[in-house]
Amino acid sequence: MTDWLDDLDARLALPLIAAPMFLVSGVDLVGAACAAGVVGAFPTVNCRTSDELDAWLREIAARNDAHAARTGAPCAPWCANLVVHKSNTRLMDDVAVLVRHRPELVIASVGSPAPVIGPLHDVGARVLVDVATIRHAERAVAAGADGLVLLTAGAGGQTGWLNPLAFVRAVRAFYDGPLVLAGGVSDGAALFAAQAMGCALAYMGTKFIATRESMADARYKEMLVESGADDVLLTTAFTGLQTNMLRPSIEAA
Repeated sequence: MTDWLDDLDARLALPLIAAPMFLVSGVDLVGAACAAGVVGAFPTVNCRTSDELDAWLREIAARNDAHAARTGAPCAPWCANLVVHKSNTRLMDDVAVLVRHRPELVIASVGSPAPVIGPLHDVGARVLVDVATIRHAERAVAAGADGLVLLTAGAGGQTGWLNPLAFVRAVRAFYDGPLVLAGGVSDGAALFAAQAMGCALAYMGTKFIATRESMADARYKEMLVESGADDVLLTTAFTGLQTNMLRPSIEAA
């Protein structure tokens, strides 16, 4: 385990990241997660502009500072998720905002992290990279990733398709750095299994969608609570990428 990961682990109640979720993760959810001792993550594209991102980060920092002053213990860190795909035209504007706020952790998703790793490393940020295949993992390591988020079968939204057991072992054949397991982690037993496989952290997303702090529409929260595993549909019809969605949400649309 690296020194920075040792330091992070000492500040966490659980080795967990509240996963960054599109149109779900916001200031309230991130702040509550950090106060509870897990990494609070959010996609920067949940902010309409880079200026709004700056405002979000100032508010999250203020809440974390207030919590630390009240309890005498530091909060878990917040973590911004950058969509590095070429369709994100404000990517480098968001990076500039993050550089000013000097994050501890950043997650890069949907493309090569190469353009953002340099400026983020310059301010001390550790960059975790979402990967769904062995080829993606190899390229992320070559680009200088500080850790890999393995998107396995069962991850919500845009997902992977590899079995988590197989994916972790295949990546461990060439990479000994920090791994984060994403996909199917919904309770303590699954989190323990991720650690047993050799992962330092895990993503948990779906469990946080129906919370008071979530930005999700109340109708979606209700639908989620009422749905079961058989309601999950894997499709490429909407984004062109493998995506796990709820059948009732598709029918409603």
